[in-house]
Amino acid sequence: PGEMVHGDTKRLPPITSLPIRKRIREVLYIAIDDATRYLVADILPDKTMWSSSIFFEITLLRMPCKIDCHYSDNGGEYRGNKDHAFTALCARNGIMQRFTKPHHPWTNGKAERVIRTILSEWFRKNTFTSYEERKKSLYAFVDFYNHKRTHMGLNGLTPVQKLTSLLEY
Repeated sequence: PGEMVHGDTKRLPPITSLPIRKRIREVLYIAIDDATRYLVADILPDKTMWSSSIFFEITLLRMPCKIDCHYSDNGGEYRGNKDHAFTALCARNGIMQRFTKPHHPWTNGKAERVIRTILSEWFRKNTFTSYEERKKSLYAFVDFYNHKRTHMGLNGLTPVQKLTSLLEY
């Protein structure tokens, strides 16, 4: 656990039941552990290095293991010089960064797949009346995903069960 954590983002559509002046396009951020599929997800206002570093600070607190490597696409929210907020955060925490080959997002398959799962099992099955409600609902889904939802790729275990089995070994 923690050897490689995949990261990615997805823009969410605005909540159409709100007045036009209050509609915003927030961004779903995810981090998923390669070995256990343990998921951390949150919604932030944009795809900037600042939002990605805030999300990764949250990930470092919520992920139940130390992260050695972060794997993502080449988006500006993840990649930059030593002064880039996300790059600097990784360096401060001794976390190596690896990136997909440019224009090959499918090589970050675990992140792409969990976003597809989140959209089909959570987002499309719910109607939200506020951004706060949407965020709380996402947190509940992530809790379900990590503790109750079994995964074929984990031989029918949940991410928490897989994590526990690896830590016992």
